[in-house]
Amino acid sequence: MKLLTLDDCAELTAIPKSTLRKWAKENKFPAFKVERNWRVDEEDLNHWLVGKKRKRSSNSPFTRLKPNKFAPSK
Repeated sequence: MKLLTLDDCAELTAIPKSTLRKWAKENKFPAFKVERNWRVDEEDLNHWLVGKKRKRSSNSPFTRLKPNKFAPSK
């Protein structure tokens, strides 16, 4: 299990860290607290992104996703 910070997730998804933090607090993003810091399991992030990708429309912010530098090469 590789844990990512919200900064890592923001860089990978092009979603502002503040938005990811808000979604995590609302249980809309797969993050959890380790002491005072938010962490995201890399596999959970990938599953979440795949789910968002299936639901996205042409004007969604998810159309601007950056490649996942943590994902294994195909």
